[in-house]
Amino acid sequence: MSGLLLAALLIIIPAAGTLIGLLLSQLEDSVAAEGKTRDWMLFILIFLPTAIISIVLLTYLRSSSSFSIAWLPGIEIGLHLNRTSIIFACIFANFSALIALYSISFMSFDRYRSQYWFFYQLTLAAMMMGIFSNNLFWLFGGFEVASIGAFFLISHWHRKSGEEGQKAGKAAIRYLIISICGDIFLLIGFGLILVAFNTSLLGELFDKWVAVPVKIIGRSSTSTRSIITFFLVFGALIKSAQIPILLWPLGGKSKDYDFAKSPITVAAFLVAVTVGNIGLFILSVFQPIFSTTITEIGTGVPLFNSMPFILVGWFAILTLVVAIALMLTAENINRIAISAALAQLSFSFIGYSAGNSIGYASSIFHLITSIPASLAVFVLMGMIIESIRIRDLSRLGGLKNKYPSLFILGLIAILGYSGFFPFGTHFSLDMIFQALLTSSIPSSKVILAISFICSILLVFAITKPFMKLFNGKLEGDLSTRQLNKNSISVELLALVWSALSGFLLILMGYPNPKFVSILLDQNVTLGYNSPLFSNWIVSILYLVLGISVFITTMILYRDGKADILNRIRSTKFVSSTKKFFANGMYLDNIYEVTVFQPINFLSRFFAWIRIKAPFASIIWAVLALALLVSIFAVLGGGM
Repeated sequence: MSGLLLAALLIIIPAAGTLIGLLLSQLEDSVAAEGKTRDWMLFILIFLPTAIISIVLLTYLRSSSSFSIAWLPGIEIGLHLNRTSIIFACIFANFSALIALYSISFMSFDRYRSQYWFFYQLTLAAMMMGIFSNNLFWLFGGFEVASIGAFFLISHWHRKSGEEGQKAGKAAIRYLIISICGDIFLLIGFGLILVAFNTSLLGELFDKWVAVPVKIIGRSSTSTRSIITFFLVFGALIKSAQIPILLWPLGGKSKDYDFAKSPITVAAFLVAVTVGNIGLFILSVFQPIFSTTITEIGTGVPLFNSMPFILVGWFAILTLVVAIALMLTAENINRIAISAALAQLSFSFIGYSAGNSIGYASSIFHLITSIPASLAVFVLMGMIIESIRIRDLSRLGGLKNKYPSLFILGLIAILGYSGFFPFGTHFSLDMIFQALLTSSIPSSKVILAISFICSILLVFAITKPFMKLFNGKLEGDLSTRQLNKNSISVELLALVWSALSGFLLILMGYPNPKFVSILLDQNVTLGYNSPLFSNWIVSILYLVLGISVFITTMILYRDGKADILNRIRSTKFVSSTKKFFANGMYLDNIYEVTVFQPINFLSRFFAWIRIKAPFASIIWAVLALALLVSIFAVLGGGM
């Protein structure tokens, strides 16, 4: 079967699933409401085949093909199959299926699951359309449809009464507006490519890029490429929430409208798997262009520019610091899981910023290993929400006695997330640090030092809430429910996935990872012999310091409180820092003034218009009549 046909099926099947889900909900509404038929049929008919097809598509890694038809004058549309699109399709399809499986249990009591599944599948189909598009503008269109689907998923609980429903709606609006900011940058970048190089086809992009631009933007061909690169990089960073001032998934406790107001399955699906990775995919598409070391054809002007890698590295570092700070200060376990996923995504961008073949390989490889680790954290928090229906960390505790099996699963999830040997995240972090160590990009060594410190802090940031959840005492006489078997199976699948990637690497000869070279068509050589005692940064410093921090945190929070740290908590620096992040870095106030107050004014204005419709109609009729009389008077007077 043709690879292009398989790619088309990955778009068609989820798109068809949107209609199948609606049909099933109509035909078997009474049974579907109990979650016994419709949800499982969607998983079996849509998500499972999509995942299987994406795995089969891996056999076409060595091939590159395109199919296109004329759309507008000078612009063609069609499918484009290459390594990058195949790898991301496999990531999206398989992990979306895993979250869909968990959604069957987590969303089982939701009355509006038909809407949930519709936009879930629409988002997945649109993501597939974007990554397989051979045209920059259809790529943009696919990701735009995915953003619209994400908007409705985030606002899924807007029907809740009171402030909870309003906050869910505000969270969706906030995401959409910030996403549009990224869209503007990308659209300008794509438009400038069309103007300067007279192409929008991905297959022609590299050949056109190394030639003299058809139209110079700025003073020279170098400035033309720099301007285009600037818009592309900033757009990609905003789409993946890698600019702290435009951090769309997370807010503060004071305003409290962010992804924490959506179902935790939505947060996992969007942040860890789909729209959160749009920026990394776009940067991966342009990686051959950004990293090329050849000169411009005909002029000999060097094409390599370190600017995109410097921007990506520093903004990813800033986002990583903010994500860790939010993990340390957040009291909502949804927000902790989202911050944890965002931190791992930042590491992929940091690997990309090395600007060499190891860096690009490490960014994609870390995406593959960190997503199951992040999903294990999401499902862990989700099972707690399912069992107790509480998200406030300050009210939770003592779960180890009630759910000893969940404590063991959670402990393994924390070890995998932290990047300890032999989990796959250990090896991907190893590759990221090695890429930065061997990078020739300015400031890469500084980024290496900061990212290493952040990786140690991340161990503390993820272990602390885990210990507070499972030790101490549960506030009040709260009722608990039995753990759902389906949820436990999803947690086990995520943990097995995370551990299996590490063991496979060892079996396949790490630190000479042949399968990474085959997967990415990159000659990855790490320059050491042992999978455990490899890069001295990881093998000695990270393992020793990371494990020490993990054990120390477990000892400090053995009672769930760590009273010994009260003196540190009471310092002005810690209290002011906590207040700063609890207020969403005070960005929520800016969003309130610039976005929500104008929207509220317009909604009140149109509500007034609806109420006063008869009166307003009379006024408008009188004004229109007066205008007509004036026109006739002027015309008549001039005759």
